[in-house]
Amino acid sequence: MLKNFLCSFNSTIFTFKKWYNIIGDNMKLYVKLIIGAVILGSCMAILFYKDIKQDVLALTKDEEEVSLIQVGAFKSYENALKYQSRFPNSVIYQDQNLARVILCATAINQEKLALKYQNANIAYYLKKVIINKDIYEEIRKYDEVIKETVKDEVIDEACLKVSELFLNSKT
Repeated sequence: MLKNFLCSFNSTIFTFKKWYNIIGDNMKLYVKLIIGAVILGSCMAILFYKDIKQDVLALTKDEEEVSLIQVGAFKSYENALKYQSRFPNSVIYQDQNLARVILCATAINQEKLALKYQNANIAYYLKKVIINKDIYEEIRKYDEVIKETVKDEVIDEACLKVSELFLNSKT
């Protein structure tokens, strides 16, 4: 039995010697290629992981973006109050040392409201803001009303409610 083991061991060593003779001096090259491939593969995996992680976080975020239809921004709150008197259904939103006069907040009706205010010759600015997802869902309910109606009175009232909802979420 010992003889069989030694013969088997000898043939294994012979096989290793045979492969070394075939590969020979190129062994270092193969090892370098394998190590390089492992490093490159690891880098690619890390990049893909980071990209997928950002996409997953984007899908699970608790905040949404809405557009504010702003008709003025003032450093003085008193000036904003004077300007607000021109727009009966507007509200004032304090943001970064500015008092902003807001006509409406909307998630989906930017084009419809823009057309309404352009036809009334009202200069406005669409300001994007981030809000809580719960408030966003409430705003979407009013947005559906704005989307379905053609009456300016209904749109103005819905805009006032949405603006107040937005203001209450920021206080």
